[in-house]
Amino acid sequence: MGLPSEQLKLLVQRRDLLIDIADGVTDRRKLASRSGYSQSTVYRALKNLADADLLNEHYGHYELTDIGDQLFGHVQELYAEANVLNEFDGLTKGPELSVIKPCVFKDATVVTTERHSPNKPLEPVCQLLTATQR
Repeated sequence: MGLPSEQLKLLVQRRDLLIDIADGVTDRRKLASRSGYSQSTVYRALKNLADADLLNEHYGHYELTDIGDQLFGHVQELYAEANVLNEFDGLTKGPELSVIKPCVFKDATVVTTERHSPNKPLEPVCQLLTATQR
């Protein structure tokens, strides 16, 4: 039996194949055609997963072992949580600070991407703008 860290690494690396196996596709030829990988790549991956006690092989058909099923369930949960966090992160992000430009208005304060200074009126700038408009 492989070490749990080795098993998890294999599960993450070959997650796409394991999703198909968990969904009931067990034939290695069908797994190869569905994955888009070469048959030799899929066969080698299946052999590595079987050698790590994550899959059982029976005449070219594969199924998750009990430990493989449990660990793969955890991997799927982690992917689901990561997707939720990524979606939430996308909802909470505002505009990129690099695209916000400082703006100058009469009697306004300076706001830049590096620093917010609400207590610094722009009186000298306002005087200059007023002088050039005359």
